[in-house]
Amino acid sequence: MISENINPIVMARRARHPRWQLEYVPCNLCGADSALPLFATDSHGFGLRTVVCTLCGLIYFNPRPSGEEYRRMYHNLYEKLFPSAWLPGTAADGAAKQRLQWYGDLLKPNLRLLEIGPGKGAFLQAVKNTVAGAIVFGIEPSPDAVKACHARHLNVQHGYVDDLSGAPTMDMIAAFHVLEHELDPSALLANLWRRLVVGGHMLIEVPNILGRWKGLGMIHIAHPYQYSSHTLSALLRKASFEVVELVEMEEKGFESSLRIVARKTESCAFETRSLANKLDAPELMAKLFQERLCRWRSELTRFRLKRMALRLLGPVLARTLRAGLVKVLG
Repeated sequence: MISENINPIVMARRARHPRWQLEYVPCNLCGADSALPLFATDSHGFGLRTVVCTLCGLIYFNPRPSGEEYRRMYHNLYEKLFPSAWLPGTAADGAAKQRLQWYGDLLKPNLRLLEIGPGKGAFLQAVKNTVAGAIVFGIEPSPDAVKACHARHLNVQHGYVDDLSGAPTMDMIAAFHVLEHELDPSALLANLWRRLVVGGHMLIEVPNILGRWKGLGMIHIAHPYQYSSHTLSALLRKASFEVVELVEMEEKGFESSLRIVARKTESCAFETRSLANKLDAPELMAKLFQERLCRWRSELTRFRLKRMALRLLGPVLARTLRAGLVKVLG
């Protein structure tokens, strides 16, 4: 188990931030209330604790800021923490082009597509321009992103999925890097299941907690849940989806990500007891996070030494010293 001790830098940073109103939650996948602590802080030093469910292996923050705290965070703090939250135009267009290739066989003429959190609308625009007769919709919580979508003449509404009471039944729903931000992913998937025709498809991309990520970049306040291929597949089965395709990605622009295509089936009972000992073992997750913690500390030490050398020696001598050390150490 990873130590609960937090370094002084983390403590100082947390002290400068208002105290969160925290809530304890059970596992969103299996409902169990038995979790093993994995990690005692996050990449921004807010002291949010990562745990793993001992029954099914789902990883999440517990305790975590309340729903009201999260709403305030997204309105006031999110842009400061993640000033590059949206991909630049060219990168977003490139990602949309790649997704057209991945999902092209499913993009049939006259498709009705809903995207959750479309950002500036690159994927919706690509589908609209490429698929004959396609009717595309979006729901986006950021007012600035909605304005960008409207500038592209896209039908994107400001708000959340629950605000789509009058939305027509869809053939396809896309949710790219959405589920890791949700406070109740099971409820969201159940809601989206109701908005699809039987046989309709969900396109999902999320960070892969078992990917090759380094440091603490994935562990931050905006990611209350982390998924592996096993736990994400189980979450979809719980919502009566059939997993059609699952790909673990490491290519540029999609590093340490999961890509899943799921099909809506008829509603069926889901036995949480069937999850026991069949998904990610807590011991495996603890080992993974221990490795990540050691790597993070090494990177932090190198960063501090580099900053100290720059301050004491100046950039020229610092580079010379680094080059000499690299040569000596091989």
